[in-house]
Amino acid sequence: MNRREFIMLVSGGAAAAWRPREASAQEKPTIIGFLGAGAADTSAPLLEALNRGLRENGLAEGKDYLLEPRWANGE
Repeated sequence: MNRREFIMLVSGGAAAAWRPREASAQEKPTIIGFLGAGAADTSAPLLEALNRGLRENGLAEGKDYLLEPRWANGE
């Protein structure tokens, strides 16, 4: 096996490992953490934009992901 064949083999295996996982009925939703530096009311537009982007990409909150926001309140 030459160097080029080895690189092709390794890169092909890596690409297969990075495939998105297929959903099944028994999988738990992915948990997405959101940490806002300010208070909840100042981060609300960012949180809504995140939710909207996820919805536009075909993900449903509660089914595909759970969003767990936290706020630092300036600390």
